[in-house]
Amino acid sequence: MVAERGKWSGSRSRSVLTLNLILNAMLLPIFGLQGAVIATLCAHGTVMLGIGIAMAWCGFKFDLTMIAISLLPASLMLGPAVAIASVCTVIFISPQIKTWLVEDLSPIAAKFSRPATLWS
Repeated sequence: MVAERGKWSGSRSRSVLTLNLILNAMLLPIFGLQGAVIATLCAHGTVMLGIGIAMAWCGFKFDLTMIAISLLPASLMLGPAVAIASVCTVIFISPQIKTWLVEDLSPIAAKFSRPATLWS
């Protein structure tokens, strides 16, 4: 039986907000704006970890692609070059993403491909 658990959602939101505020209070004076980014990343990471635990408890099978995609936002803290390299690495190691890209980009490629003419 599936039932919504509205109280659980509210309590999770409150606890993550509290964690974010505490981390902001600790990190903002030391690191400035970068500290706010780190605090938010930690709070969102806590949410992702909780969701991952709940998914595992419900029988979800994790794979390398899902874990790598989940970690991509953390690469933004290391700069744009590292973030772009991380995305390219995930695309390279994941057969699912390669398949999705081919499926999504093939209509675009077909639209822009030039038809053969007599003079070409």
